Amino acid sequence: MRETEIVQRSSRLVPGPCQDPCVTTVRVQAGVSLLESYVRAPAIGICELIWNAFDEDATQVDVRLERQDFGGIEAVVVVDNGLGMNRERAETGFSRVGDSWKRMDGSRSANGRPVHGKQGRGRYAAFSIGEHVRWESVSERVEGGLGTVTIAGRRSSLDQFEISETVTAASAPGTAVTITELSSDGLAAFDVSEALRQRVLTEFALHLDRFPDFVVNLLGTQVEPSSVIDHREVVELSDAEAWSGTATLTIIEWKLEG
Repeated sequence: MRETEIVQRSSRLVPGPCQDPCVTTVRVQAGVSLLESYVRAPAIGICELIWNAFDEDATQVDVRLERQDFGGIEAVVVVDNGLGMNRERAETGFSRVGDSWKRMDGSRSANGRPVHGKQGRGRYAAFSIGEHVRWESVSERVEGGLGTVTIAGRRSSLDQFEISETVTAASAPGTAVTITELSSDGLAAFDVSEALRQRVLTEFALHLDRFPDFVVNLLGTQVEPSSVIDHREVVELSDAEAWSGTATLTIIEWKLEG
């Protein structure tokens, strides 16, 4: 079976003019067993959501917990100040798996960052954390002005997403991903938060060092690449026969776990 197949869309509203919000159900005919193979582990799910923020030119990502009155975890929330996505991008992106605009060689974000995701699979890793995942993304609408797109999915229905859009009073773009009804693995990942921090450091240390305008805050504390740099050396290179001027080579020795 191909990873990208026929896409079916159906409106939940009765026939007639599309009201606000208009909810569209996007269904991916890819086979649930294939989609389940993309769910993977909670730490990977957090990393994929951070990567999505990086690809949308976010300068800050906050991973935080919402707790119940008695202290239990009610939700995991990942918020970024990236460019967000409008309804058209949401419907195209969430209807496909195994395909993405990022697959083109040399693809870069709007602000010139080299993009990470290329297969349209990363969103499924979020379902390793909990049953319900909701994306709320503020971005420029095709019609002009800012709009909020909401995408809702369930672990028990990986081949289906509900998408709606409303005009928003928000003053800036960005995306918030809220995960609820946490799985036992999702709860365990945040019970051992230091292991999660090490996983995020291992994944992002190089990019956090290379892009100082990109900040990740995990459970209220900034993820610092300097904490795992054992040694750094900058070497100047020159070759008058090969190129004019000089170049620099930065050598970093990391002390990462795992």
